Amino acid sequence: MKKFFLFSLLISLSIQLSAQCGYTVSVTTPDTFLCNPSPIQLNATTTGVIPTTAVYEWTPTTGLNNPNIPNPIATPNNTTTYTYTVSTPLTTNLITNGDFELGNTGFTTGHVPGTGGTYGLLSLNSTYAVTTSPSLVHNNFVSCNDHTLVGTQMLVLNCSSTPNTSAWCQTVTVLPNTNYTFSMWGMSTVPSSPAQFYVMANGTAISTPTTIPSITCQWQEITFTWNSGSLTSVNLCIMNQNLAESGNDAAIDDISLIEMCSASDDVTITVNNLPATPLSASTCAGDSLFIGGAWRTAAGFYNDTLPAWNGCDSILTTQLILTSYTTNRVLQICTGDSIFLQNAWQTQGGFYQDTVQATIDGCDSIFVTELNLITYTGFGDISICEGDSIFLQNAWQTQAGVYLDTLTSVNGCDSIVNLQLNLTPATPASLGDDLNICQGDSIILSSNLPNVSFQWQDGSSNDSLTVKITGDYILTTTNISGCNANDTITITVVDLPIITFSDDTIICPGESLEIIALVSNAVTYEWQDESTNGSINISSSGTFYLTVTDAADGCQSSDSITIIDGQLPIINLGNDTTICTSDEITISASGDNNRSYQWNDGSSNPTITISDAGTYTVTVTEDNCSSSDEIVISEKACDCFVALPNAFTPNNDGKNEYLFPIVEEGCEITTFKFLIFNRWGQLLYESNSATPSDLGWDGKVGGTDQPMDTYVWILEYKSTVDDEVIVRRGELLLVR
Repeated sequence: MKKFFLFSLLISLSIQLSAQCGYTVSVTTPDTFLCNPSPIQLNATTTGVIPTTAVYEWTPTTGLNNPNIPNPIATPNNTTTYTYTVSTPLTTNLITNGDFELGNTGFTTGHVPGTGGTYGLLSLNSTYAVTTSPSLVHNNFVSCNDHTLVGTQMLVLNCSSTPNTSAWCQTVTVLPNTNYTFSMWGMSTVPSSPAQFYVMANGTAISTPTTIPSITCQWQEITFTWNSGSLTSVNLCIMNQNLAESGNDAAIDDISLIEMCSASDDVTITVNNLPATPLSASTCAGDSLFIGGAWRTAAGFYNDTLPAWNGCDSILTTQLILTSYTTNRVLQICTGDSIFLQNAWQTQGGFYQDTVQATIDGCDSIFVTELNLITYTGFGDISICEGDSIFLQNAWQTQAGVYLDTLTSVNGCDSIVNLQLNLTPATPASLGDDLNICQGDSIILSSNLPNVSFQWQDGSSNDSLTVKITGDYILTTTNISGCNANDTITITVVDLPIITFSDDTIICPGESLEIIALVSNAVTYEWQDESTNGSINISSSGTFYLTVTDAADGCQSSDSITIIDGQLPIINLGNDTTICTSDEITISASGDNNRSYQWNDGSSNPTITISDAGTYTVTVTEDNCSSSDEIVISEKACDCFVALPNAFTPNNDGKNEYLFPIVEEGCEITTFKFLIFNRWGQLLYESNSATPSDLGWDGKVGGTDQPMDTYVWILEYKSTVDDEVIVRRGELLLVR
């Protein structure tokens, strides 16, 4: 058999010179012919002075192990012309104001100029500024110098979170089919979420995204070579792939686009790519055919090699196909029946082969029959829930046991089915006895049954239900066999006992008070002193607490009553006194308006007027507390008359300005005392002379007018008519 070999043919060798660049490039590998794809060494040399900034590149890169070295290994699958180019940058930067020393001019951007805010000029997202330090435009940005050692300005960005928002753009005039080097420097002004810059030319990306360092103030260059193709003008835009709102803040400086001077040479590698020629042949199974240098009886692929004129062998690949008319089939008969197979009547199951003489292609046909005997005697188990029924053995069955059914199949064979019927019990849902709960309480109804599902009457399916209102509650359980069971519980909400205390809330000094609690239903009592009666007797004020419990259901209520101290009313009817026969005297027990009075003569007024001797008693009640006082009135005959008005008007009109007793003319008073009191018992006026220098009481105390009211007076005197001291009392009305 011939072996494949590499046939190389030197076609031409070309050298391209570039007087402008100052160096030449030569590909020393000749144009080469390959019978099939295989590796080949490419070699190139240069002459002249090559700058250190030169860029070396083979194009296209398809099939190359390294396109940036002079001597790569090429393995092309098809005929390919490889061009080796050496490029060096010229000195002119085509970018205007790339170092931003001219400020905000010569470029466009999708960001807007900063307008200020909480953190400075660039407080808002998608804003920019040209500045000497990032910290001057945002309080949280670092303080850094620009990249250019001789410059001061840079472009600072609060980078946009909106897709396709440019950071910087400029339109530049270029030469067609010319290589250019693009360069820019970027740094982070905050350490979080650094920007990811890439460059677009006329809306198409010409570089991959580069993530600048998160270390602030660390400038990084982004540079690459770009060929202008057929363009004469290009719009270059620096884009940011990072759209984060937090962080993602950066600075850009020293943007440049520099034309490259290039020299190149090429070499063409021609690949013959002669594929193997496919053929096919067939023969009957069991026959043979001469292919691939031998007689073949098995199906498969076989190769024959033929020599070519150019040294590249040709390979013929033949697929040998064996023709076999074999048909497989499955037949069934009832047990005890027979069928004619393999030249005999067969009654047993198995595989049988029949050969039919050739009718086409000269190849025999073979039928392989799998014979199965049908015996339908089945056994099985079936389960139903207790209480359900199933139709077996021509009747509805509800009891466990074995039941037989004879069935006829579609092919006429009888089937006997033995079924074991099992009864599956349901899982009972036990909620317990009916319950009473107190108003305001709740109870959790639950079931801890394993391997069951739950369904409450309200449609919920939890294993518990919280109940607060009166009603019937139903739980249905379903076990893993699908059998159901129900239980119902009645929950009754019992009203709490209602406590009503007696009305008395004041206790008088020296007395005791019974607090009575009236409750709506039968209860037990517990006072704060642990007494258990329906009432308690107290002898002092305070707050008294009572808890009552419903004897039937144990429901409790609590309440309290506050008892305050009452005050005994102050009464002073004065000393016992004697009045002249046929005279009258008014006795007063008056005080606050909320008092009640009870005299022994049946009167209920604050004062009484009497003209008869006797003992007079009054009981005064105020806030349920009572005090009593009495006075003894005596009578005697009096010849000396002393009178006193029952009202006066000290209002500076010159009439009735003073109040003083009027002594009967001719009476000689030997002793005299005249007193006036207000209703509180305070002494307002006193005179010990029947002829005072002040003319009497002027309705003032200490120069202050007293209010309109009823006042009490007491007069004690002795005359020459009777050596006895006469004491008289009464009330007067001050009117203004």
